[in-house]
Order: sequence, then structure tokens, then C-alpha cells
Amino acid sequence: MIKILSTGFFKLKILTSILLFSLLPTSVFAQTAEEIAAAISEGNCAFLYDFIQETEGKEKKLIDNAKNTIARYTRTDSAAAKYRTNKMEARVRNAGRELTENVFLDPESDLPQLVNKLVSGLTDTFLKAKVIHDFICYNIDYDTDHYFGKAYSQQDYISVLKNKKAVCSGYTNLFNQMCRLASITSIGISGFSKGAGYRGEIGNYPDHFFIPICLQTINTNSMRRLLQKNNSWKNLT
Repeated sequence: MIKILSTGFFKLKILTSILLFSLLPTSVFAQTAEEIAAAISEGNCAFLYDFIQETEGKEKKLIDNAKNTIARYTRTDSAAAKYRTNKMEARVRNAGRELTENVFLDPESDLPQLVNKLVSGLTDTFLKAKVIHDFICYNIDYDTDHYFGKAYSQQDYISVLKNKKAVCSGYTNLFNQMCRLASITSIGISGFSKGAGYRGEIGNYPDHFFIPICLQTINTNSMRRLLQKNNSWKNLT
């Protein structure tokens, strides 16, 4: 199982890839059925959601399948639902003020100790990832000056911790480093987003970074191959 953490808005969410979709005529329903089947297999809720917005001229079975898949991923009793507490994990505050402050002064030396403090005793990989996510959300601001070109800052994890701010690539680099220290497999990939400046069309070049998090036994190369196979490498949102 792979979950995606979108660093721009920093939300844990289901693996999706965004594909531009236009209404298809009746003559190509076979192709549409294949696309829906592929989207269901991949958990591509973004594609399925776009598909059901206009139902005229579409097969009811395809619409029902799309709706059922979306419902399955978003139901309140799903595996991820119990982590949506709208509260920061207490472990973030309980890490200790001195240790936390030291991390911002000397990340290379003190980050391993902090990560160990945050996830010590946890066996739930998803919860470990959420604790790391909450720590970063609580302590690292979004670097609007960098985003709007008013200033430039390095986005490696050390610089992010020292500056206490980042854009999506910096969040990705820090999260990946903390995952590595927590023995969680994750990688950073580039893709497209519907963030600031989005005008309804995907650009020619990736504008966002994402973090696939491996929640089961799988190596990084296998994760990369899975994303590429699903054509998600360039089209994550």
C-alpha cells in the first residue's frame, strides 16, 4: 500500500493521478470503460470524480462503479479515517523543548535523536508518518517569499530546519529524511498541482513535489516502477 502526502497543503491522502478528461461520445464507451476500470484499479479518485460530474450520455453502470469506488476510499470507517483527528499528535509537543530547539540549530546531529523520540515505541507505520507530518506542519512555515520569487532559500532538509520554512520540495526533503531515520520507505517525486496560479490546464513542466510513503514491505525501486507503470510519475496531484 502506498499513500501520498501532498506537501503543498501537507495533507495525507489516497494515491491519485490527475488526468485531463473530456466527455466521450457513445461510440467510444468501450474505451471509457477501460479508463474507468484503470482508474478504479489505481484508486484514481480525481479522474473518477471528474467523470461523474456530468452523467448525460454515460452508462449508468460506469457511473455507479465510479461512485462506489469514491465512496470506498472516502468512507468514515476506512483504514485512514482513524488518523483524521484534526488534532496534532501529542508526541510532537512531548518531544521536549530543548531537543526540538537543538534540531533547528544543528539538524545533522540532533534530528536522529528527535525522530527516535517522536516514533519510539510505535509499531503503526501510518501513525509514525502522521507524527512526522504533524511535527513538520507545526514547526515549518510555508516560504511565500521563495514561492513568489522575492527571495531564494535552499530546500535541503538542513536548510529547511535552520530556516524553519520551506516550499514543497523542502517539505519533501525534510519528510523523506525523517522517514529514513524512522525506517519508513519514501521517495520524492515531481508532478502537477492545482495550487496558486492554476487556470484549469496542466502546464508543460512539473510544478510540485509529492511524497509516496510505503506502508508495507516494498523497496524504493519497486515503488518507482509502480508509479511509472500507473503513469503516475508525471501526473500526480
